[in-house]
Amino acid sequence: MDNSPRSSGTRPLEELYRDEYVSLHGDPHGPLLRYTRSSVPFPSLVDVERSFESLIEAVDRWGRRGRVVFADARAAPGRNDPAFEAVMRRLWPRMYRGIERVGVLVQSTIGKMHVERLAQEDGVARKVSLDEQELLDYLLSTDPPPASRTPASRGRATPARGNKS
Repeated sequence: MDNSPRSSGTRPLEELYRDEYVSLHGDPHGPLLRYTRSSVPFPSLVDVERSFESLIEAVDRWGRRGRVVFADARAAPGRNDPAFEAVMRRLWPRMYRGIERVGVLVQSTIGKMHVERLAQEDGVARKVSLDEQELLDYLLSTDPPPASRTPASRGRATPARGNKS
């Protein structure tokens, strides 16, 4: 049985990058990039940086223009320490730069609230959901993509269309 990630349930995605913490797959015939966080905890912030730098390089090689990212964070170990969040606030905008839409799949309502809080801080517009199909519908929609916000615009920005935050 083929357990490869799929674009919208049909086409297998091509593996672009993998380490023990993250994997990245891309649809060679469509816009979808699927980033998946494994359940393996990062042992140090150096490992976080190294993994995400390689992930960012893989996205750069595949191309950002016209792409959407489905980030599957369901297996990610919960982590909200200030040092980790500072690193991620720096890396996520680089990861998602030039991407048209970002959808984050989480396991719980608490995870959803955490990712939404971080999105307010880093300025990257994301739809966060516990429903995979809802995110795929959003990501592959032909509606205009939402505009990203800068952290300085917090409080004046409106949520991305379809985002229930």
